[in-house]
Amino acid sequence: MQRWRDGILRAGELLAHLEQQVIHTGDGELGRYNMLAWMSYCGLDFVVRAALDQLAAGRKPRLSLTDALAATPWTGSVTAMIARRAENRSKKAQKTHPSRQARKVCLSFRAKTLELVRADHKDAGAAYNPLGSVLPERLSMNIVEILELDPPVGEAPIHWVLVTSLPIETLAQQLFVVTCSRRRWIIEELFRALKQGCKYERRQLESAKALLVALALFLPVAWYLLRIQTTVAEAPNLQWRKLFSPAVVTAVRRLAPQLALRATATVEQVYLGIASIGGHLKRNGAPGWQTFIRGFADVVAALKGMGVTTVFQVAINP
Repeated sequence: MQRWRDGILRAGELLAHLEQQVIHTGDGELGRYNMLAWMSYCGLDFVVRAALDQLAAGRKPRLSLTDALAATPWTGSVTAMIARRAENRSKKAQKTHPSRQARKVCLSFRAKTLELVRADHKDAGAAYNPLGSVLPERLSMNIVEILELDPPVGEAPIHWVLVTSLPIETLAQQLFVVTCSRRRWIIEELFRALKQGCKYERRQLESAKALLVALALFLPVAWYLLRIQTTVAEAPNLQWRKLFSPAVVTAVRRLAPQLALRATATVEQVYLGIASIGGHLKRNGAPGWQTFIRGFADVVAALKGMGVTTVFQVAINP
């Protein structure tokens, strides 16, 4: 949690010149009571996932945040695409985040201001506490619960509880909190593009400087890969020229002639074509990073053979 604190302070320094509102997002680790109290004390704006053991003040035994919100009516809903989670992961990863197929979901949300209570169990004293002795016993926070009320058969419902400093009085304000949380997905996907798509963590480089140089080279590639996935998820029927250069489509046609891509092909069709070159099978659902990046690497190799020196000039300036 100290790394969270240091990162938040550093981000604030780097963004101060913009003179715009900065909203910090994070997972359940940042959503622990001590960190929420510190961010509130510093006057920071945030939208973070609540820690699983977070409790609301009031009657005893203490209520979980979900229980405390049980009588609050649902105020709105929003549709979103959720990413696929593969089955070939560790048992620990499967337990905390079960495998699932990519799908479009309808997420309902509701909000309420609750008073959180500081944990009094034996492990609470050992937790990182940036406020020290001034840590308050109770903390008033705005809570937004997000739930998939009608998940498909066999799929666990999407469920998040968010803690925020932002106002929640109106439907528009609650929707903005939900939107801020969804923006965090894009950050996570960028990291995934770097780790899985560019295999940044596997690079056997010998110094921090070399790693930073590699990061500078990989970031535009990761951005491009993420832009492809985001566009396909949000606007799959766009004409392919909005995202891909003609050379990329020519390479896909040469590597996968059985697809018979037409001049009117959509961005999704070209995307699935690249994934199929990497070994993706349509019956397996949406492509993952591994199969897509294999196909993308083959397309880049084909472009080199065609004498094309750049891949994503159209994506940068569509």
